[in-house]
Amino acid sequence: MNKNFIKNGIKINQKNGIYSVNDTTPGEYDRKAFFYDKVMSNTLYNIIMWGNKPDNYTNYAKESIHRSAEGTVLDIGCGSLSFTHTVYNNYTQRELVLSDLSEEMLKIGKNRLNSNQPNIRFLRADALNFPFKNETVQTILSFGFLHVIHNHEKILHEFYRLLKPGGDLHLTCLCTDRKISMLYLRLLKNRGLISLCMKSGEIKNIIEKSGFRVSMTVIGGMAYIDAIKK
Repeated sequence: MNKNFIKNGIKINQKNGIYSVNDTTPGEYDRKAFFYDKVMSNTLYNIIMWGNKPDNYTNYAKESIHRSAEGTVLDIGCGSLSFTHTVYNNYTQRELVLSDLSEEMLKIGKNRLNSNQPNIRFLRADALNFPFKNETVQTILSFGFLHVIHNHEKILHEFYRLLKPGGDLHLTCLCTDRKISMLYLRLLKNRGLISLCMKSGEIKNIIEKSGFRVSMTVIGGMAYIDAIKK
C-alpha cells in the first residue's frame, strides 16, 4: 500500500493479506457474502433479471482497466470479484487496489486471485470516507455499486476527489430501461436492498452534474458508464 496516498491521521493495519482502516465498522454484507456471491454470479439470474450474461461484465472490466496505461487503479466496492477475477489475475501493468467495506467479500475475492501478484492490494475501507488523499488515483472502477449506495451524490464526490485531473471512471449501474428489470429493481428498493432506481439517462445526468464527461452504453437493465474527470 502506497503510504504517500494515505490521508494524515489515518491508521491502517494489515492482517492475512488484507489492509484495513482502523475503527472501520463491519460491512453489512459480511453475514451474507457467500449467498450474495452465489446469486450474483449465477448466469441464469443475470440473463432473466438484468438481460445480461456474466461475460458482459467481465469484458467491460477488461476494457475499462486498459483505458489508461499509467497511475494507480482503484476498484471501489469490488465485492467478491465474481466477474473481475479473471481480468485481475492477468493484470500486472499498474498498481491495483481492491476495496470493499465487507471483509468477508474481500476474503472470497482474495481466494480467487493468484497469490503471487505484487501489484494487487486488498483494502477494507468506507467508500464514502475513503482514506486516500485528493487526486492520487488515475483510474477508478466501481461495478454494481452505485445503485447500492444510499448517498450517491457523496460517493460521486469521493470519486471526483480521488481522481487526478483527466482521470477515468468506469461504472456499471442497474437501471429501469428494461421492464422486468424495472419491476425487480422496484421490489429491491422497497426492501431496502438498493437505493437507486432510475432510467439510464437520469443516472448519466447525476454523474455529469458531479463534474464528469460521460459516455454510456445500456444492455438490458445495466448501464455501462465511462467518465472522465473534467
